[in-house]
Amino acid sequence: NPTMNEDGDHTGGVIGSLKSIGFQIREFNPTRVIVTFDGKNGSDSRKKIHEGYKAGREKNRFRVNRAYGDMLSEEDERLSMRQQFVWLNDMLDYLPVQTMIYDGIEADDTIAYLTQHTQDELDGEVVIVSTDKDFLQLVSDKVSVFSPTKKKLYNRQVVFDEFGIWPQNL
Repeated sequence: NPTMNEDGDHTGGVIGSLKSIGFQIREFNPTRVIVTFDGKNGSDSRKKIHEGYKAGREKNRFRVNRAYGDMLSEEDERLSMRQQFVWLNDMLDYLPVQTMIYDGIEADDTIAYLTQHTQDELDGEVVIVSTDKDFLQLVSDKVSVFSPTKKKLYNRQVVFDEFGIWPQNL
């Protein structure tokens, strides 16, 4: 989102995140919303177990504002992203959503834990909104995954139809 505030600070990450959360709330009309983020050093425990964890992944080159190309240095972009993360967290505190960030834990693990430990207590269902296919293994009769990029809601049958195996076998 190529947006800046009146001081010239990039705010597109904040605006885009809030718009995305708002869209999902309007789409699913949930009774509870939890937004998770990776905690500081969230991958460290996995890296200790397996040295190659995330080693083959290409490092993302983030641009806080694609409309302005290489306007900022990598360090300036990192600082801008950090500031936008602080702003986003501050704004989420004023909304009827709960945020969870735990040092030493990735957001994936927080989501998996919440899903596995709350679905038996729920009358309704859990909808995980993520583009991460790893969450498809959590799909059950009470848990579905919505991919915002594919605009697709995965239930047990959809997972089976697309991958040829049931979610618990992914």
